[in-house]
Amino acid sequence: MALSALGANRGQAQDFTEAFQPSLHYGFRSYPLGTSLDIRLAQALKLWGEPQEGPLYGFLRPSVEWSTAVTYNALSAQVEFFPLSFFGLRSGLQAVDNRSDYTAYDCNLHLCKGRFHKDFAEIQLALAYAQFFVLAQFRQESLNWTGPESAQRFVDPEHALSMEPKGEAVFRQSLILGVNLSPSLRVMLLDRKSMIKADRGIQAKTQLALISRQRGPWTLTSGLGSFVGELNKKNISFIFGASYSPNWGGEL
Repeated sequence: MALSALGANRGQAQDFTEAFQPSLHYGFRSYPLGTSLDIRLAQALKLWGEPQEGPLYGFLRPSVEWSTAVTYNALSAQVEFFPLSFFGLRSGLQAVDNRSDYTAYDCNLHLCKGRFHKDFAEIQLALAYAQFFVLAQFRQESLNWTGPESAQRFVDPEHALSMEPKGEAVFRQSLILGVNLSPSLRVMLLDRKSMIKADRGIQAKTQLALISRQRGPWTLTSGLGSFVGELNKKNISFIFGASYSPNWGGEL
């Protein structure tokens, strides 16, 4: 679930259009198994500078997003503040409702069906030199189970970790190293870790080699690598993402 973060890496700095910005994304992950369709509506507001003259400009972008896998649904609201096009902050909240067991996890041992919410804040940084680029994201989340009432730990499929029902803090860091082979084709290496901030030292780790092709408003991304986590043994993982973004900037 919530796989768009693995499927739409389109630019070093944020492309900008001061306009209403809809986007559609489909993501699939083979291990642990997950899929989602994400619809986002955003409104970009320029704060300073001229985007046509280079990366030295700033903007504000509030947005709402709906992610669905039929029985799994998540609704998010967030605000992005980029004082510079290559450095920004994002903050928001998300409500999740799941009505079926996950095939990738033991739903007898952990809660799967029910509702939880999360608050999040993150920092994003993008740097580039010639055809090479680096994308980094550091994200802090606070998760709470909201029902039905239980003392069992619950599964957050985005991180593939189990959480305390009365609240858990998770830190996620993502790093992408990439090369632009052409204006529409790039290859990348992704390293992503999700860590529960209690003293349990539990984490999930994804490492992928990715290739991304952009054609007009469409971006197709595929990747192959490995995943290992608290709830899943280390195994090969394949991802695929397809995004339609008529005037949307890249994101990590």
